[in-house]
Amino acid sequence: MERADVWTRLGAALVDLPIWWVMNIAMNLTEAKLGVAPPVIMATVIALMVTYSLADIAWAGTPGKRLRKLRIRSEDGTPAPRSRLAIRWALKHALPLTGLVAVLLVTTTRLRDDPEMLMTTMPLAGIAMLAFAVCFFVALGQEKQTLYDVLSRTAVYRVTPGASAQGGAPL
Repeated sequence: MERADVWTRLGAALVDLPIWWVMNIAMNLTEAKLGVAPPVIMATVIALMVTYSLADIAWAGTPGKRLRKLRIRSEDGTPAPRSRLAIRWALKHALPLTGLVAVLLVTTTRLRDDPEMLMTTMPLAGIAMLAFAVCFFVALGQEKQTLYDVLSRTAVYRVTPGASAQGGAPL
C-alpha cells in the first residue's frame, strides 16, 4: 500500500466534481421551476455538499476516492479512528465552509446592500478558498500529505488488491 500523490487525489476529486455539479444544477432547476427563494436553494446546496463530504468520515473517503481505490488512513497506513477522520474533515472544510457561509450571509440578507460589507466579505471568502488550495497543494511534497493530513496525522493511501479496503476504525 502506498500513499497517493496529489495527481491521483485530484483525479478522485474530478470524479466527485460532477456529482457536486448535478446537486447544484438540480437545486437551480428546482428554484426555476418552483420559484423557491435563492437563500433556501443555497442553504440546501451547502447542506448537500456537507453531507456528501461526510463520506470522508463514514467511509474514509468520498465516492471519488472509493472509486479510485483510495482510503484515508493513519499516517502509518493503519485504519484511522473515526475521531481522527472527523478532525481531518473539520480541518479540511473549515476554510471553504467559512467562505460559503460568508457569501450566503452577504448575498441573502440586507448586508448585500452595504457596499462596505461586500468589499470586506467577498475578498475574505476568496482568501479562504485560496488558503484551502494552498493547504491541498502541500501534498506535492515527499510525504504526499496535505496540511490538514499533517495536522490530523492522516494520509491518503491507494489500497492494493488483497489489502484491507476498510478505511476507518471504530472510535
